[in-house]
Amino acid sequence: MRLRWTFAVGLLSCLSAGPVWAQAPAPGILVHVFGEAEPAGRIREAMIRALEAAAPVQPRDLFSALEPAGPDRAALDHADADLAEAKRKLLELEVPEARQLLERAAQAYELRGHRLSERPHALVTLEVIYRELSAARFLDGDEAGARAALRRALVLDPSLDFHPKIFPPQMRKLVTEARLLHDELGKSALLVESNPPGALVYVDGAARGRAPLCMTDRPAGPTMVVLTLPGRRPTLRAIELSGAEEKQVTIALERYPGADPLTLLEAARRALGEPALPGPVRALAQRAGVPMLALVSVTRSRAGEVTLRGYVYDVRPARLLKQVEQKAPEQALEQAGGDLASALLVGVRTDGVWVPPPAPPSVPLSERLHEFRHSRWFWPTVGAVGVAAAALTTWGVARATGGLSDRERFAIFHF
Repeated sequence: MRLRWTFAVGLLSCLSAGPVWAQAPAPGILVHVFGEAEPAGRIREAMIRALEAAAPVQPRDLFSALEPAGPDRAALDHADADLAEAKRKLLELEVPEARQLLERAAQAYELRGHRLSERPHALVTLEVIYRELSAARFLDGDEAGARAALRRALVLDPSLDFHPKIFPPQMRKLVTEARLLHDELGKSALLVESNPPGALVYVDGAARGRAPLCMTDRPAGPTMVVLTLPGRRPTLRAIELSGAEEKQVTIALERYPGADPLTLLEAARRALGEPALPGPVRALAQRAGVPMLALVSVTRSRAGEVTLRGYVYDVRPARLLKQVEQKAPEQALEQAGGDLASALLVGVRTDGVWVPPPAPPSVPLSERLHEFRHSRWFWPTVGAVGVAAAALTTWGVARATGGLSDRERFAIFHF
C-alpha cells in the first residue's frame, strides 16, 4: 500500500511539473546585428533587453562572447584577492607589502574597465582600492602619491570625505585639502571620439555610450576611459581633467592580430537565410559555446526607411528556426529591434527539438470547384472554353469536308 501511495505522489509531482523539456534551464542565445556600428549597437541592445524580458533564453552580445574574456576575468579575480590581502596587511601595518598589492590590483582593474563594468558594484570597488592605496602610500612616506590616489578616489566618489574609520588620523589634513581643492575646481566637459567611430565608451568602469560621446559632468582629476569595438582590441586611456575646461580626445583602436572574429561574422552574414545550419554560423556558436544565435541584417532605403531581417538558428537540430522581416523609420530603431526580437521567439522551441512546420491541409475537389464557381474567373473561363470549342468544331468540320464538292458541302451544312 505504501509503495502504491509513493508511486502516485511521484506521478502527480511529475505531471504538475509539466514536460521535462520545459523545466530545462534557459539556453543561451547570442545576438549580433550586421551593419554600421552606431545603429547596429542600438538595435542589438534593444534586442537583448527584449530577449531578457522573454525569459526562455539568456541573451548575450555575440562579439563579447567571441572575445577572450577568460583571461580578463581571471585577472580581475586575482585583483580581488590582492585587494583583500592588502586590507589585511594594512591592519597588521605591513605597509610596503600592502602598497605593492594595491598598486597591482588598481592597474588590473583599470586595464579591464569594460569587464569590471559587468559586475554590480564596479565604481565602489575602484573607489575602495584608491582610498586604500592613498592610505598605504601616505603611511609609506609618499605624500604626493597619496594625494594622487585621493584625487582619483574623489573622481569616483565626489562625496568622499575624511572619516577615522576610513583613513588614519594623520591623513585628516591631507584629505580635507584634497576635498576642498576638488570642490573648487568644478566640472569639465569631455568629448571622446574613436577611430573607427562607434566604439563603446566605458568611463571609470561604467558604460556611458558610443563614440563620439560628449560628457559635461566630469569632475576634475584623472579619468580612465576604456573603448571597445568588435574586431578591435579594448584600449585604455588615462585622461587628466583640470576642472572648468573642455577637452577632446580621439582614441585609435587596433585590430586583433591574425584571424579575428570578424572573419567568422562576415562568412556568417553571407550565409544568412539558408534553411540548414550554415557552416560559418555553426563555427560561431561552437566558438562561443552557446546553442542558439539571433542574427540580424540591416538595410536602408533612399526614403530613410530601415529594413531589419532577423534569423534564429539552433545548433542542436542544425536548423534555421525562424525568419522575420520588419520595417521601421530611422528614429524608431530601438523599438523595431525589441519588436523583432520578440517576434523571432514566437512559436519557437528553445529546447533543441526541431518540429517541422505542419503541411497545409488538402482541400477536397468539390470544395475547390465550389470556390471556383463563385470566383470572378468562372464566367470568363466558361466563355473562353466555349469560343475554343466552337473554333475547334469549325476546324474539324472543315477538315472533314475538304474532299467534297461545293454542292455536297452545302447539303451537309443545310440538312
